[in-house]
Amino acid sequence: MSELKPRITENGIDYIFVGDYYIPDLKLPEEHPPHWKVWTAAPGIFKGNPIQPD
Repeated sequence: MSELKPRITENGIDYIFVGDYYIPDLKLPEEHPPHWKVWTAAPGIFKGNPIQPD
């Protein structure tokens, strides 16, 4: 029996050999999360003391 490769690419998707299976090597895009826009648009709002409940 031939040796299985630790990494393969099929149909443009990379796979990693883990145990007995090939698992897709999925990567998230490197972008800022949605709350990043709020943080950069109003940086002064988040300074100071947090709101205290009554």
